[in-house]
Amino acid sequence: RVALDMGPEPVAPTIENDPPHYTFDETFESKIDRYVEEIEKQVIKKPAKPLSEDIEYKGDFKKKDGKIIPHGKGMYISKKNSLRVIGNFKDGAPEGPAEFVYPDGSLLKAEFQNGETKGLGVKYIDNMKYEGELIEGKPGGSGIYSFRNEGKIYVKRQDNTNYAKGYSADGKLWYRGEYNNGRCDGVGEFFYRNGNVYKGQFKEGKMEGMGALYDRYGDTIYKGMFKDDQPAHRFMMYTEPGITVGIVLYNIVQMLRRY
Repeated sequence: RVALDMGPEPVAPTIENDPPHYTFDETFESKIDRYVEEIEKQVIKKPAKPLSEDIEYKGDFKKKDGKIIPHGKGMYISKKNSLRVIGNFKDGAPEGPAEFVYPDGSLLKAEFQNGETKGLGVKYIDNMKYEGELIEGKPGGSGIYSFRNEGKIYVKRQDNTNYAKGYSADGKLWYRGEYNNGRCDGVGEFFYRNGNVYKGQFKEGKMEGMGALYDRYGDTIYKGMFKDDQPAHRFMMYTEPGITVGIVLYNIVQMLRRY
């Protein structure tokens, strides 16, 4: 083997677990929709009760110390920022199916218990739809991320770790590996359309840590440390197994992405 002395080659992490796709109850959202629509019909014409300078409430309530406490079917409406909550309430907090419309336009449909999300939910944010487990009202655990015209990501929680498979709109696998907080995070594999493959560590959606790039034939392009989606150092390029032909700069990652 002809090569410059750059020390021992780092070993890229590999994926050992490949769990099946997570499936979501397709009737969940429609059940929430029907429940919320029925409540809205019942309370929309009821007089609004002020709960504060900003919040009005329509629906069933009880009084405590002279204050109105939402209790039963009802709807919160913010006069300042378009926040709206429709569902069943218990002692002022959502209890059971409810829908939240947030000022930024995002939408949450979920089951609540003592004011906290319980189990499953559906959330819309910009061009993304999430269906699955919720933690404090946010996507967490097993679920499905659907992106308008951009494909889906299936996340399955297994052995206290979230594993994901990401598919493009045409059904091609582009990512397989650990996934946290809506991003590639941990050990994973990224599949380029030109056949090249990155295997290694990710952090907050970017290649970060130890990794390796392979061409479509499985030959090594680069092995080493990555930082901010790019190789952290100069590195060796291989065109044939075991033969080093030169040293190139980190910009090759950007070149590989131009598929």
